[in-house]
Amino acid sequence: MRFACSICGGARIPVDDALVVRSNAELNSLRQAGYARLASWVWLVSAGVIGAFGLLAVAILSLVVAVANLGTLETLAGVAVVSVPLVAAALAVRWGRARTREAVAAVDHAWQMVIAEVAKAHGGEIDAPTIAKAMRIAEPEADRVLSAMSARSLLAGSVSPEGALRYRLLSEPRNPPQLP
Repeated sequence: MRFACSICGGARIPVDDALVVRSNAELNSLRQAGYARLASWVWLVSAGVIGAFGLLAVAILSLVVAVANLGTLETLAGVAVVSVPLVAAALAVRWGRARTREAVAAVDHAWQMVIAEVAKAHGGEIDAPTIAKAMRIAEPEADRVLSAMSARSLLAGSVSPEGALRYRLLSEPRNPPQLP
């Protein structure tokens, strides 16, 4: 998240441009990003706890195998039992990372919605320096978001006679489907 509320920690998108009339259409995407971020955190913390118990089980099994004279079948059964929490931890990490990707995608979508509002306020044409100044981000970051919007056919890029890259708004991003 590029900007977060100092009170609740939720994602926010600043716009310092008097021409822009905010519709707040991005709030749904920001809310989804918050839910996905929380789910990611829960999965990753769960993975850490489950993984710690799995490592403890490995240590206990190692001690039992070293002290007791277990047969091959008993040792393999112990390994199978001990592997369950380790596999569960690996799956929890995978699901946590997937939720993190969902949060990033939702925040990016919200930014694209606000950039479309800035573009409309400027007659449908914008460039990276305008977005960087209006939204308090660095020009390379503004250029990255504008390029992503162009790749999604939301903006059309062109080069001005002065050699500057400008974008024209083609269509506005729509709200993505709700996350589960």
